[in-house]
Amino acid sequence: ARLTVCHDKNFIDIKLKEQWSATKVKNMGLSNQLDENNSLFQDLFRSYKENIETKAALLNKKLRFYNYITYTVLKIEQDPIQLRLRVGDIVELPEESE
Repeated sequence: ARLTVCHDKNFIDIKLKEQWSATKVKNMGLSNQLDENNSLFQDLFRSYKENIETKAALLNKKLRFYNYITYTVLKIEQDPIQLRLRVGDIVELPEESE
């Protein structure tokens, strides 16, 4: 498992598991390079601009893909919530009201 951290202190114990091989990445039609031609780069840029309202520089443009991630969400006055998401899982998110 590969451990990582999040800038949001409410997300802890983040573990990425089962890294994909270069062959699998290619067979899935994906790229392990994050450049301006990559749609993920465009989505990240748009999200930073519109949702986080900041401009940012991506220093590491190499992508790694994993089969699943596990992490814990901390919320005030609630027990910690442990999550495990696998590639192919369907996730429903409630719509935020403004």
